[in-house]
Amino acid sequence: MALNFEGRPPGGLRADALSARAKVEALYYSLLNPYLSDRQKAVLEVWFQLPVVVFTYGYLAFSIVSDALPVKPVFCAIYLSLIAGWLMTAAANEATLEPLVPVLAVANNAIVSFGLIILVALTGNITWYSAAGLGVISMTGLPNAGMQLAGTWATNKYPRLNPKYGAAKEIFRREGSPLEFAFERYLDSSGEDAGMDEASAKGKAILCWIYLALLTAATVLWG
Repeated sequence: MALNFEGRPPGGLRADALSARAKVEALYYSLLNPYLSDRQKAVLEVWFQLPVVVFTYGYLAFSIVSDALPVKPVFCAIYLSLIAGWLMTAAANEATLEPLVPVLAVANNAIVSFGLIILVALTGNITWYSAAGLGVISMTGLPNAGMQLAGTWATNKYPRLNPKYGAAKEIFRREGSPLEFAFERYLDSSGEDAGMDEASAKGKAILCWIYLALLTAATVLWG
């Protein structure tokens, strides 16, 4: 259960204990969190899940026309997901993402996505191994290239927060100011933890660029 940060809980907590609880709240995002409305959570899921949906459907589409492609369908799908991930950083605002909520609800529906995956597999355009892999990605939302790019952007902006909370601060800006969560005021911004979080964010950014470099090299070698 989330701690009520609007005031000290009955009986009180020491400052260090309150800071520790705030850090837990900041790092672990849940759809049951009390800080965002249901509508805001739905909009945030567009930001989070769109790169995965784009990869899944892109791979299916590129597999159907694979004979006309200069590289393998999987690379085309990865780059398409990267574009989607970049768009989630460039267009991280409520007005842009909210209209996509019903679109994502349909595209990310298990019956729709699994049905299309099975249909394309039956036509022989993808192997059943690929179909199984796509099914797992679609069902679990495993981090892919586009999601990693968007997540790194959010982490670099707000290294002390879960990427979803970081993205929410930008998406739900009001009058130019980022959204503020109640637990943020209790985070220790002067201690060792703050420096470690910032260093971790920089490390994630470096890994993201290395991943993109390796992806480009793989495309050249095996595309």
